[in-house]
Amino acid sequence: MKQTISSFFSNQKNRNIVGIIIGVIVLSLMIIIPISLASPTPVSKIEIKSEKLDYDRKEPGSFKVTKSAKWISKGKAKITFDVDTVMKNDTKNNDVILVLDTSDSMSGKKLERLKADCVELVDSLLADSNNKVALITFGTSSNIVSNFTNDKGDLTNKINGLQTSGNTNYYQALVNVDNVLKDYNKENDKEVITLFLTDGYPDYDTPNEESQFRYLKNKYSYLTINSIQYEMGSEILDVLKKVSDDQFSADMESLNNILFEVVAPATYERFSVIDYINDEHFTIKDETDIKVSQGEVTLTDDNSRIDWTIDKFKSGIDAKMTISVSLKDKFLNQDNLYSTNVKEKIKTSIGSEENITSTLTPILATNYQVIYDGNAPDGCSVKNVPTSQRQPVFNTVSITDVEPECAGYKFKGWKIVNDNVKSINDKHFIMPEEDVILRAEWSKVAVKKSMDGKVSKVENLYNMMARNSKLDTNVDFSKAPTTGIYELSSTKDDEYPVYYYRGAVTNNNVVFANFCWKMVRTTSTGGVKLIYNGFPKSDGTCSELRYRYVSEFNSSDTSPADVGYMYGTRYTISGRSMSNSSGFVYGNDVTYENGVYTLRDTMTSTTWNTDYKTIATKYHYTCFTTGNTCNSVYYISYFSSGSAQYLTLNSGKNIEDAKNEMFTNTTNSIIKTSIDAWYKKNMVNYTNYLEDTIWCNDRSIYAGPLKGKDEDSSRWVNTVFGSKGRNGFSPYRPSVTCPNINDSFTVSSSNGNGALTYPVALLTADEVIMAGGGYRYSSYLRSGGWTWSLTPYEVYVNPAFGIYEYGGTGGHSTYKGMYPSISLKPGTKSFDGDGTANDPYIIK
Repeated sequence: MKQTISSFFSNQKNRNIVGIIIGVIVLSLMIIIPISLASPTPVSKIEIKSEKLDYDRKEPGSFKVTKSAKWISKGKAKITFDVDTVMKNDTKNNDVILVLDTSDSMSGKKLERLKADCVELVDSLLADSNNKVALITFGTSSNIVSNFTNDKGDLTNKINGLQTSGNTNYYQALVNVDNVLKDYNKENDKEVITLFLTDGYPDYDTPNEESQFRYLKNKYSYLTINSIQYEMGSEILDVLKKVSDDQFSADMESLNNILFEVVAPATYERFSVIDYINDEHFTIKDETDIKVSQGEVTLTDDNSRIDWTIDKFKSGIDAKMTISVSLKDKFLNQDNLYSTNVKEKIKTSIGSEENITSTLTPILATNYQVIYDGNAPDGCSVKNVPTSQRQPVFNTVSITDVEPECAGYKFKGWKIVNDNVKSINDKHFIMPEEDVILRAEWSKVAVKKSMDGKVSKVENLYNMMARNSKLDTNVDFSKAPTTGIYELSSTKDDEYPVYYYRGAVTNNNVVFANFCWKMVRTTSTGGVKLIYNGFPKSDGTCSELRYRYVSEFNSSDTSPADVGYMYGTRYTISGRSMSNSSGFVYGNDVTYENGVYTLRDTMTSTTWNTDYKTIATKYHYTCFTTGNTCNSVYYISYFSSGSAQYLTLNSGKNIEDAKNEMFTNTTNSIIKTSIDAWYKKNMVNYTNYLEDTIWCNDRSIYAGPLKGKDEDSSRWVNTVFGSKGRNGFSPYRPSVTCPNINDSFTVSSSNGNGALTYPVALLTADEVIMAGGGYRYSSYLRSGGWTWSLTPYEVYVNPAFGIYEYGGTGGHSTYKGMYPSISLKPGTKSFDGDGTANDPYIIK
């Protein structure tokens, strides 16, 4: 009999059955739906873009908010909001002062591009007849080319007529900004913007530009000074940060856009981000856990809602907010995924309004995989590969002792493939926020023979170099190198003569501490100095010198102190024009009493341009006046026909006092800090294998004004250091000795200055010359780019010699790379290998 639906439900038993079924279905949906909606993998970042304006097509006024999250320690995370906006031009109500660098370095295509783009900017600005533009140029001095005007034709002609000359004087340019504004009457609705463009460091009246900037900002509260670093790379100069409110970088291709971005960006009438933290998982302590680059934030709703408001937010400008959050205690030891946020509300207005709500959120995982990769060589099936394991982020992970097996190959160890894993030692690492792959490394089982045909797997590196060397009596270090191992003739009678590789050698490759290295030379104690060469390949082979870490030598080269691997007090070099110095007095020495310097053994100049070479012979002290007394005295460190550079001395100190203070080893250079950090991360557990050899930062002065008050520097008008004196002109005379104990960097004070933390540094320029690095000549140090040496070059030119990409050496201001160097202890032996890149020596 057929049963109707109504009759079925009229039966109580059937109703109960249906209720049970429905309950099961509902319960299943409660379980299944959240899982199906949840992300199966972590999400490091999400993007929220403007909807009315197309950010991908770079529509003016559009924006993108990138929200990312990462763990910063166990249970602690940082959420970051990066706001990127596209500039919308608004050339109304803008009065602009163009301050343009017209020094010699701006000549040619750089100036022509600048003139063309400035004419276009002026044409746009002065299309509004209420706007005005002023024009200032600067080189060694500064000129007001035009006060505020709205005469487009006149200003265009003046821009097109600009020419280059002289050096770079920021200070006088900023003084002229004051001169332009003295008689300026600002209207209430006007934006007043100074556009300051330069392609170089200031070298006159410095650092007076910093105080002049502060003076302008205090006097004219309405004034905005924005700077453009032109054709100088993207890393903004520190000095520009000190003389401008905002900084931009531009090259010839991007200059047009940057000019408009600096002076004519429209402002958002409103820009706010409201973020709702997932307070089921995370907590915020208070507003101190929130940092913003601009704008203001408030924390409400039981510390789960963050309101970020940016007033007067200019389009084309970026902004950032970071939020520090903590995972709740009950989740700390769970292997799970946690969303950091519930939703965002973004409200903006720039002509039209946008109100966007998004539930997209980063998702953090507490645990990741440690994966062991057997990395089977050709024709081999690897056995006994450990299984993968999950580890909490920031956990200390022990690398397994299990060794895989592969017939015909020897297991050499597990290599961490990931780049950003922090190793504690060769057996432990800190778990990062990603899966970690440990790849097996293998070497072919082989038998090596020594030169006499006897089977040998062990080789003393020093003895091997000695046995295969020849005396370098006939070597001309200024000529193209002949390949081989040489004995340095000046050390042939020493207990441990120095042997060195020279030319395009290919058999000086070493694997040590899980890195590739190249042998450079032996030391005076029988050690072997190495230069870093990256990671071995998966088959255990090494490559040519290519991999390099990146670091500046020091953040500035405006003080003689900046040549130091470590340094003391920085006496900054200043510059000045000497065009109006008739009758100035110069002295060979000074006395000091009751706060006053008095020049001694003096001469008086009639015209600097004709007398400066005579002054350079020994009259380096001056007051830069027609008198012979002053409270601060100046020591001239560089002479030229139109200008002088100098150090300022106070409190009775003379030049020798200043040199002693500058060359005291109290502050780490940037490059030493970088090398020490690399060593601490990678090499600490191998220190016992290394010798504490001398690393020579030779600051002995060869010639020039800083050598001393009696120095005749008429030939060397700038100061050059010892190695340039040895290797600056043919014949080159490289040395492996260090003239001064203060420059002999060591860990222990028993054989050097004891200033190092770790036995690691850089090769010297002398060692580069020995390797075949005479100017324009190749050697095995040929690499993929310019790198630093440890050797001072020339005051206010370069802090140190560099190694060119082809293996030569010389001065260059754009060196950024560094190859750390270490020295193996005397008696170090190699196991296996013949030193070639395909079969390197193995140091165990």
